[in-house]
Amino acid sequence: MIELVFYIWLLGATLVFVGVTLTGESSERFEPIWLLVLATSWPFMLLFMLVGVVLVAISAASRTDR
Repeated sequence: MIELVFYIWLLGATLVFVGVTLTGESSERFEPIWLLVLATSWPFMLLFMLVGVVLVAISAASRTDR
Protein backbone atom coordinates (compact mmCIF):
# COMPACT_ATOMS: atom_id res chain seq x y z
CA MET A 1 0.00 0.00 0.00
CA ILE A 2 2.77 2.41 0.91
CA GLU A 3 4.62 1.59 -2.29
CA LEU A 4 1.46 2.23 -4.30
CA VAL A 5 1.22 5.74 -2.84
CA PHE A 6 4.84 6.33 -3.78
CA TYR A 7 4.36 5.14 -7.36
CA ILE A 8 1.24 7.26 -7.84
CA TRP A 9 3.16 10.27 -6.48
CA LEU A 10 6.06 9.49 -8.80
CA LEU A 11 3.77 9.19 -11.82
CA GLY A 12 2.09 12.51 -11.00
CA ALA A 13 5.44 14.21 -10.52
CA THR A 14 6.73 12.85 -13.81
CA LEU A 15 3.68 13.95 -15.76
CA VAL A 16 3.72 17.46 -14.31
CA PHE A 17 7.46 17.92 -14.77
CA VAL A 18 7.36 16.61 -18.36
CA GLY A 19 4.38 18.80 -19.19
CA VAL A 20 6.02 21.93 -17.85
CA THR A 21 9.32 21.07 -19.53
CA LEU A 22 7.77 20.49 -22.94
CA THR A 23 5.60 23.59 -22.91
CA GLY A 24 7.95 25.87 -21.00
CA GLU A 25 5.10 27.23 -18.92
CA SER A 26 2.46 26.13 -16.46
CA SER A 27 -0.84 25.69 -18.26
CA GLU A 28 -3.03 25.44 -15.21
CA ARG A 29 -3.29 27.77 -12.29
CA PHE A 30 -2.30 25.14 -9.71
CA GLU A 31 0.67 23.57 -11.53
CA PRO A 32 3.27 25.81 -9.82
CA ILE A 33 1.78 24.92 -6.43
CA TRP A 34 1.73 21.22 -7.39
CA LEU A 35 5.38 21.42 -8.48
CA LEU A 36 6.31 23.06 -5.18
CA VAL A 37 4.45 20.41 -3.18
CA LEU A 38 6.10 17.61 -5.17
CA ALA A 39 9.54 19.14 -4.80
CA THR A 40 9.21 19.50 -1.04
CA SER A 41 7.44 16.21 -0.32
CA TRP A 42 10.04 13.75 -1.63
CA PRO A 43 11.60 13.25 1.84
CA PHE A 44 8.20 12.14 3.14
CA MET A 45 7.81 9.68 0.28
CA LEU A 46 11.28 8.36 1.03
CA LEU A 47 10.28 7.96 4.69
CA PHE A 48 7.15 6.01 3.66
CA MET A 49 9.30 3.72 1.52
CA LEU A 50 11.69 3.19 4.43
CA VAL A 51 8.82 2.31 6.75
CA GLY A 52 7.57 -0.20 4.18
CA VAL A 53 11.01 -1.80 3.90
CA VAL A 54 11.33 -2.05 7.68
CA LEU A 55 7.87 -3.61 8.02
CA VAL A 56 8.62 -6.17 5.30
CA ALA A 57 11.94 -7.01 6.97
CA ILE A 58 10.28 -7.46 10.35
CA SER A 59 7.60 -9.62 8.78
CA ALA A 60 10.19 -11.77 7.01
CA ALA A 61 12.28 -12.11 10.16
CA SER A 62 9.32 -13.14 12.31
CA ARG A 63 8.08 -15.92 10.05
CA THR A 64 7.81 -19.19 11.94
CA ASP A 65 7.36 -21.61 9.04
CA ARG A 66 10.97 -21.73 7.89
